[in-house]
Amino acid sequence: MDPEQVPVLTSWILLPTLVVSLVLSSLLPVIAVNLMIYAVFVYGLIRNWIHTDHLPMRIGIPNVITVLRGSATILVFLTYPFLDPIVVSVSLSFLYLLDKADGVAAKVLDQKSRIGELMDVETDALLTVYLLFWLYFEEKITAVLLVIAFLRYVYVIILDNVNLPVKRESRKQFSAIVSTVFIYIYIWYWSFPLPIIEVAGYLAAGLIGFTFIRDFYHRLV
Repeated sequence: MDPEQVPVLTSWILLPTLVVSLVLSSLLPVIAVNLMIYAVFVYGLIRNWIHTDHLPMRIGIPNVITVLRGSATILVFLTYPFLDPIVVSVSLSFLYLLDKADGVAAKVLDQKSRIGELMDVETDALLTVYLLFWLYFEEKITAVLLVIAFLRYVYVIILDNVNLPVKRESRKQFSAIVSTVFIYIYIWYWSFPLPIIEVAGYLAAGLIGFTFIRDFYHRLV
């Protein structure tokens, strides 16, 4: 399969799954699909690089980091009722920070791959989904913010249906900074639900919406 179709395929799979999770008030449907995606991803990597002698090289160290990071994130959300809120916030902050580690490993080890880059983006998107759904189920945020969880998947599907290129999703510095700030605001909002943090979160959410509109405009022109 063309790696550039990965965002389209995962969006068509995850969008209805998010609706099911929302109806059931449970993260389990999304987690199940997430694990299935990782299983297919790892299987494909092993099959494609089966002739490489060394297993980590066959799979790719950056891809190992991505899958482990995503799996550990799932574990945190499955066990959070038994953990102190500070432990949850620290754990998620560390796991999100590891987003940079796979990129550095890819450059240093010369193991860059488009499929690995796409899976890294999918892992970040799913962290956002887990975080916002989790906070919503715990009545920490309103349903308005769930728009951010759906936004990327709806956007990819729209691009695919209007025949605009889905590949090379915008990762410009401004967009990356806004997304990072948004994630960290809500990672720590669980531990410190202060009004000023909530306001900052809504502002960051508005900026994320703006980056999608800007990206769509640039694709049109």
